[in-house]
Amino acid sequence: MYNNIEDALIDNKPSFEFKNNFILTTLTEYLEVTKEGKIIDEGNTCNLPQISIEISNGSYTDQESACRRKKLAGVSYNYKDNTLIGANLTGRFPVFEGRERGGRNIILENGKILAYETCGTELTDIQYSEIGFNNEIYPLKTPELVNPSQIRFICNFSQRYINYSLGPSGIVYYGFNYKEGKYKYVPLGLGIRWYRTTDDKFIILNKGLVTDIIEEITFC
Repeated sequence: MYNNIEDALIDNKPSFEFKNNFILTTLTEYLEVTKEGKIIDEGNTCNLPQISIEISNGSYTDQESACRRKKLAGVSYNYKDNTLIGANLTGRFPVFEGRERGGRNIILENGKILAYETCGTELTDIQYSEIGFNNEIYPLKTPELVNPSQIRFICNFSQRYINYSLGPSGIVYYGFNYKEGKYKYVPLGLGIRWYRTTDDKFIILNKGLVTDIIEEITFC
């Protein structure tokens, strides 16, 4: 193997850096040559790195919506020089590393890998009471209908705060580490429980969004 046609015509032998050198002829095929350029082997078993991407729902416009997706399966792609082989995907997609929510996203432009996102970095901590109080049992908008001992219970235990996660969309999720992360991106509330806020309000959340509020607590 010569460096160019001119060297081949005058038999100007090359001098490669190592005793054995590997030269790609295609994306997966190679030649093995000696320091003097003599071809001693060829092969087609180059192992390019792979990444598995969830593409069944297309791309996502923002990090939060891609991260909260519970994945079904992934399509595996080889990539080289930060570019997928044989795929011109553009957009934001979840990286398939298991079916659970969260993990990572990949951002692509015509198959070129622009960036990765780590799920959770878009969320901020927000504190509410650890316990939610059922509105049917404790109708706090009419506290006069609630037993005084139950009111005392609510006033005391509602100040046990824990961290939840707030997304850019305004949706509140169970804390990112709640129960060992098993509730990642699960919205808080089903529209029936009062949660106390750190600025002394009570709110009801339905799928993470506030649907009712007591602006001023008069019974504690």
